[in-house]
Amino acid sequence: MWPLPSPLRAFLGPVLGGLGVLIAGFSMAGLLAGIGLMARSPWARMLAIVMGCINLIHFPLGTALVIYTLWVLVPQGADADYRRLVSAR
Repeated sequence: MWPLPSPLRAFLGPVLGGLGVLIAGFSMAGLLAGIGLMARSPWARMLAIVMGCINLIHFPLGTALVIYTLWVLVPQGADADYRRLVSAR
């Protein structure tokens, strides 16, 4: 493989580094939402819904998981059920 020219390397370094930080941030937010849901934290339901909407573009597995997440967490009465679970712990 040949070395990249200096201007291209100067451009790609920050772009790919920023992309890596962005992916790591989304991964950490998804992990935090999962841990929060397992611990029945009050904020975790909304974070899981937001992360689900963001991850909707990961076809086909991500889309199927998002559909299931939204099916469980969004329906009418799901908020009251989750609040009851949070207050029961």
